Amino acid sequence: MFAHPTKVRELILQTPVHKEPFFAFPGYRAALRWEFGELPSFLNYILKEFYNHEMQGVNFHSNIICPQEKLIKSRLVPHVDDMNFGFSIWMNTPEEMSTQKLMPGTAFYRHKIYDTCSLDIEKNPDKYDSFVKEYQDTWGNEELVSFDSDNIDTDVWEKYFLSPMIYNTMVLYPGKLFHQAFVKPNYFPNCERISLAGLPK
Repeated sequence: MFAHPTKVRELILQTPVHKEPFFAFPGYRAALRWEFGELPSFLNYILKEFYNHEMQGVNFHSNIICPQEKLIKSRLVPHVDDMNFGFSIWMNTPEEMSTQKLMPGTAFYRHKIYDTCSLDIEKNPDKYDSFVKEYQDTWGNEELVSFDSDNIDTDVWEKYFLSPMIYNTMVLYPGKLFHQAFVKPNYFPNCERISLAGLPK
């Protein structure tokens, strides 16, 4: 990925952020106005080669999650995004990850009741609204719980793939896939979950 990932990591950690949760996750993010060298060209190549998608641009942001903090239980429900694609480039160093037997990362799920792994918001707005009302807005209510991604309704969700966090690598995925940040207790006992994330347009 990056020839000098340490410099990218330092940039992300030095970027000013508002100290408030985003999307009800315990963490912070900030828009980044840099192009990051050849990264946009690389993303465009992947999208054209494998998805037949011509990228018009990309928005970068820092994405820092604090797994030691509590979160609203309903935020553990897998979700889909109102975008064509999303990506994360992992910036946690091997030293921060070396004590873990199971890797954190991004998990992808099948919705057993819908019998699907995806839900296109643009093409199915009514179905998406029903999904949010039934699964994201009500499950667990406002109960605060530890950040454990396995604490979901297994009668509804089946995890079928975990893209592991490996320093200076990227996961890129269609936004319509059900997915979630995958974190377990003690995965990050002394640090945040750090990534450079973005939304290709």
